[in-house]
Amino acid sequence: MRTAELGQNFLRNQRTARKLVKMAGGTPDMPCVDLGAGKGIITTSALLRGGPVIAIETDPRLARGLRTTFADEPLVEVRSEDLMESVIPTRPFVIAANPPFNLSTRLVRRWMTAPTFVSGALIV
Repeated sequence: MRTAELGQNFLRNQRTARKLVKMAGGTPDMPCVDLGAGKGIITTSALLRGGPVIAIETDPRLARGLRTTFADEPLVEVRSEDLMESVIPTRPFVIAANPPFNLSTRLVRRWMTAPTFVSGALIV
């Protein structure tokens, strides 16, 4: 799969990632979902909240990299799944993400209308 086919656009600025996580809100005990986790820059920032992080990545190569990066981090759950089919948390959660641009509208409709969605911040 090529990057363009997946609508990938990688965030590179750690400061922006930290701001995004802060803007997502919620409490530290709520899972923070990173839709299209890529190389893990937002996942890394979400860990600073001190609570669970769900990093969802469609690209299997990137998901393998995330599993390696966060192998020793029990608060991170890496899912190698389609963002439109991944199971939505059944408990209150927040989203901090830089999702694939080609799915932005559909992702917002699916994830942010879920009954357990509390708040979030996306780069779209």
